[in-house]
Amino acid sequence: MNRAVAMLCRVLVVVGALWWQAAAFGAGTCTPTECDAPEPTCASPRSGTSYTYTTGTNNCGSICYKKLILTCNAPAPSCDALTTNGTTTPCNFACTKTLSGNTCLAIQPAVCGQPTPGRGKICGNACTIPAVPCAWNRYGFTVPGDADYSFPQVKDAAGKLAIPDPTMTDLVGFAAKGNIVIGDYTSEAYEENALPLIKAEDGSKTQPYVIDPTDADLGYHTGAGGQMTDAQGRPMFDGNYDQRDNDGLAEGTKLDGSDRKFYESTLSDDTFRSKLAVPASGTMQIDGVLYTNHAITGLVPTNLMVNGSFVGRDDGMIVNGRLTLNHDIRLMGGGNTGQSVVLPMSIQRPALTSLQDCPPSGCS
Repeated sequence: MNRAVAMLCRVLVVVGALWWQAAAFGAGTCTPTECDAPEPTCASPRSGTSYTYTTGTNNCGSICYKKLILTCNAPAPSCDALTTNGTTTPCNFACTKTLSGNTCLAIQPAVCGQPTPGRGKICGNACTIPAVPCAWNRYGFTVPGDADYSFPQVKDAAGKLAIPDPTMTDLVGFAAKGNIVIGDYTSEAYEENALPLIKAEDGSKTQPYVIDPTDADLGYHTGAGGQMTDAQGRPMFDGNYDQRDNDGLAEGTKLDGSDRKFYESTLSDDTFRSKLAVPASGTMQIDGVLYTNHAITGLVPTNLMVNGSFVGRDDGMIVNGRLTLNHDIRLMGGGNTGQSVVLPMSIQRPALTSLQDCPPSGCS
């Protein structure tokens, strides 16, 4: 046989007078004329609701098929009924018809790992675009499902994962419009060590900044000698959290009638201390994300472990022991501030300083 002649195999259908056979072209080849497949019925294997089929061998020794074509008698879909239901002729299999061309178009930027709301291209109906996996880059943190950069796969003696997969667990967020204070802000240790960090004085870590306009009613539109604004007329806070809160209508007051400063609670000092639980030794643990428009401050006399993240304008934290921050990978959103999934804005990727898989007993 001439090698330049390509051997082609095509499949033709036999339904009544229609044949689906194997045909070969070239000098001296067999011409298929018969297929010994049994006639297909409703009980034959089927391809969706399009047809049932049987298989056999033709006179040339190749596989051949016979099809029983199925027709769906569901009403024509429309914008009033995007999907309609019916049965097939023959066989009475359940079938559906869906309006063609009504593609779901996104109405906001897509976020990997999350479904995206949209509108139908033809009908304008509300629809949802399924979530697509995140194309994680190997960068500074572990990646769920990645063979090399996955979450720790440490197993216990029973062969079960000793460390739960964070993608299958809940994430808690604690958000404050004002400030977040950790520990006893009424203590002498806090007033001497942590409070000076947020007083906008020499040695302080804070400075004046533009506030969200909605914070003005909370008293943050403030400043020595009157309310502060920047060159564009935007309200500002002078960065001194140690002054009495004043929203312009009334000065901040605690429930017992005493003055209340920006970093303080509305509870009286005695009531606040009665509800406080700060370990004197060991490790204080916070499982969640802490987010505030202003300051995160406090004094922890022990070690502090945060499984989540701290997000705030000003940092006035003092930890007398070891501080461990275990960043939660689910906070990673690529920097798109239009996302409002977990926090008001996304958190950028942290730099990796070390990575260690710990046994169930913990790392040394």
